[in-house]
Amino acid sequence: MRKFAMNYGAIMGLILVAFSIVLEQLGIDPINAKWVTIINYIVYFIFIIYGTYIYREQISNGFISYSIALKLGTSIVFFATIISSFYVYVYAEFINPDMIVDILLNNEEQIYEANPNISDEEMEVAISIIEKFSTPIMLSLIVLLQGTLIGFVFSLLTSAFLKRNKPEFEA
Repeated sequence: MRKFAMNYGAIMGLILVAFSIVLEQLGIDPINAKWVTIINYIVYFIFIIYGTYIYREQISNGFISYSIALKLGTSIVFFATIISSFYVYVYAEFINPDMIVDILLNNEEQIYEANPNISDEEMEVAISIIEKFSTPIMLSLIVLLQGTLIGFVFSLLTSAFLKRNKPEFEA
């Protein structure tokens, strides 16, 4: 099952990276465009559903338990997010190091919008915390953890519909 999940995860990860590259070339900010998140979630669902279905029908003789379907769907997304997180690291470290500065400025604006009366000391504390989580390595880890968690939640849902237990007694 691991090799199967790795194969589907690799394809999914490459599609997500290619989508990110296209967005970059078009000058679209994926953080502020909600439709980008929706497309990413659709890709997650497609690969979880299709991968689990193919595994059930072609490898598992038409049967798959809820727990195996959950493990498979989560594994597919995990391997995809490994590729995505590696891309985020390379992008933030080498291709666009100014991305970190943009993240900090964007967060500073959001903090001021949420609390216009914030003191300079409070803003410095908030920005220093954000800086700790805005390194290329931390961004990569966040992508890995967040993507895997989302894949787990989606797999919880899809596994309920894709599971097909073997009959206990066959005639």
